[in-house]
Amino acid sequence: MKNNLGSMKKFLSQYPAETKGDMIQSARAQVIVRSAGQKLMPEAEAAFALWRNGEPKVIVQQPILQDHLSRGYYRAGDYDAAIKHGQEAFDLLKGIKAKTVKEKRDREQIYMNLVEALAMSYRKSKNSDKALGVLAEARAESFALPSANLYRKVMDFVEGSGFSEKKLMQKVESYATSDPAPEMKITEWIGQEAASLSDLRGKVVLLDFWATWCGPCIVTFPRLRGWHKKYGGQDFMIVGVTQYYGEQEGKRMSNLQEIEYLRDFKQKHKLPYGFAIASVGEAASKYGIAAYPSTVLLDRNGVVRYIGIGSGIEESENLEDMIKRVLKEDGRIALGPK
Repeated sequence: MKNNLGSMKKFLSQYPAETKGDMIQSARAQVIVRSAGQKLMPEAEAAFALWRNGEPKVIVQQPILQDHLSRGYYRAGDYDAAIKHGQEAFDLLKGIKAKTVKEKRDREQIYMNLVEALAMSYRKSKNSDKALGVLAEARAESFALPSANLYRKVMDFVEGSGFSEKKLMQKVESYATSDPAPEMKITEWIGQEAASLSDLRGKVVLLDFWATWCGPCIVTFPRLRGWHKKYGGQDFMIVGVTQYYGEQEGKRMSNLQEIEYLRDFKQKHKLPYGFAIASVGEAASKYGIAAYPSTVLLDRNGVVRYIGIGSGIEESENLEDMIKRVLKEDGRIALGPK
């Protein structure tokens, strides 16, 4: 790595500071990343100043570079500098609109890095309120993307920091003006008429991402049956979202065989709500699902209002509180731009 850093610095030394061009900017970015990785913060800061004043400047790269700077300063013990770069990157990232699925997943990763460095820097600086604010905004952003992966990162950090999710919910209550949740490609419906998420607008919808081989998913079934009985009807519905795995219980299966298996599974566990079999990879790419069970609550406008991961009691209580709260809303909320 040192040789690579030296090569980049030697290359840049051949050109005046005002030199423009993609290759120059790329080399400066490499110096920032590699210097910060080695805690050579004066060199990283100098390269960032040149990159920031250089051309062309790709604005979406700036949060990534400042994330490296923030983490480098944190590791070097300079928490004020870590906060300066981390907060600027965090604020900048919030103002850049992610349009494609790839851009959303890329943003998810940057947020996950920034949340950790920035919140920990605020805690080291004895500013717990600021740390809580960063976590609350990141939690809300996990709904806006949406990303169960980012949500999990935030909540893991919250648990380790001694904060509670209820405090986060009070800090940033909702993103009611966010865009509707992304559509998924559904290849088969079981126990439910075929529908798109947009067809379900007007209802509060709980998407339960699960798999037949997932023990914690099965643990949640009594709870889901209870919610279906308690809240189900014209206003609320549950959709169990799974995918084809090509096998069940160690036996290879065709898609048709797997459909029959899921029908029997649904009957065996007395699940009164419908299943949606999504195309492989849809849950991960559209909703950032990386663990089962994961639940995503949509309000009447199709906007993500809560994400839950796991089968824990506190998670269940928070999710049910949000179900009751969203059911009380009439749905007449202005949506953000499509």
